[in-house]
Parts: sequence; C-alpha cells; structure tokens
Amino acid sequence: MIRVRGGVVSKRNFPVDFPEEFYEDLRREQGMKKIVLGFMILYLASAGFVWGGGFSMQASGGVIFPNEGNDNLAFAFGFGLNCSLSQKLWVSFGLGYWKSSVGEKPGKLYEGKLNATPFLVSVHYSMLKERKFVPYVFVGLGYILYDLWLEDIVTIPEITVMQKVENDPVCFGGIGGQAQFWDKILLFVETSYFYSKPEGKTIVSDMNFGVFKEEFSLDMRTIHIRFGVKYQF
Repeated sequence: MIRVRGGVVSKRNFPVDFPEEFYEDLRREQGMKKIVLGFMILYLASAGFVWGGGFSMQASGGVIFPNEGNDNLAFAFGFGLNCSLSQKLWVSFGLGYWKSSVGEKPGKLYEGKLNATPFLVSVHYSMLKERKFVPYVFVGLGYILYDLWLEDIVTIPEITVMQKVENDPVCFGGIGGQAQFWDKILLFVETSYFYSKPEGKTIVSDMNFGVFKEEFSLDMRTIHIRFGVKYQF
C-alpha cells in the first residue's frame, strides 16, 4: 500500500521517479502560492492606509455546496477589506478557505481532501443605503489555489499514482444584506454562485512501462452561503 499526497516536491517520497517537469510544476505552484499570499497581504495593508476612514474589515463563515458529484459539502471561512467608493457602492478584497472531502469517481479524482484558497475582488451595489437593513448585489473575479491530498491507494510496489488539480480563475456573483446593530459593527449574510472549472491530472509511473498521463475537467461550480461581521473604521 502506497500513501500518496498532493503537492509533494521531493523525489525521495516516491518509489518511482516522475518526469522532472512534474516536480518543476509542483515547485512553481508552491512558489506561486507564496507570491500571491504575499501580494495579497501587502495590498490589503496598503489599501487600508489609502482609504483611511472609508473602509471596514470583515470575517465570515459558512457552507459551500459543490456541483461536482464526488465533492461533498464543506465549511468555509474568510476575511477581507471593504473600501467605500460612494454611499451605495463599495469594493471588497477577500481571502477564503475551505476543505472538502472527495469521493472516488472513475476517470476523475480519487478519494481524498481538496483544499481551496480563493483570492477575490468584488464590487457591491445597494439601491437603499440609509436604512437599518441594507440589501445589495455584487459581482466579482478571483483566483483559486487548489491543493489535493489523496487517501491510501492500493497498488503494487512498481506503480505510483499522483493526482493534482490546477489553480483556476473564478467569477462569481450574488445577493446579500447587512444590518447595523452597534455603532461600528455590522452583521451580514450573503448567497453567491462561483463558476470555476479547473483541469485535473492523473500521473501513473510504472517501473516496467514508464509514465502515463491523463487530463480531465472538473466542475467546481459551487453555491456559497455565509454569515459574517464587519467592523467600520
């Protein structure tokens, strides 16, 4: 029995060598994750200084309902920064995270855990502003970093199986509402629809017959329902 994990870089973890380009792809992905995270932190910090008193911080939690048949419901968390452009218009920069259990499906993913880290930018608009409860609509774009961790796969010692899910752009939109019960604190609820269809890749390395690759498409469209709190500066 061989235990395989997504995102492994070192060749020492494999009884069979994959092509060098495979390890280079993994190193490149890990480096990209660090770069994107660093830029996101710097951007949020700089945005706060630029907008001064016209911004708020937020934190949220909720659930996602994936469209892919073998991807299960998961809890999601996130935080972000909102910058006001006018009384009825604001921009939101967000970072999220969720981990879902994946069941095996022929021709697609094996059983495991799929981590998703979305970086999001959205524009929110409300036709009603000076009220206790403010409904709004929003649309946005972003980029999702996927990280797949497989469970045990039973194979003969000569064979090693590896899978990965490519990072992918995402577009989304939805409706929400927020209510102010305290001086600087607002509570909000949102329902949104995410559209993302990343590519998956299965790589089988056989000591006797070489390396085999198979690519397939994943339907990662999801419905998000989340609740959160905002603090206004």
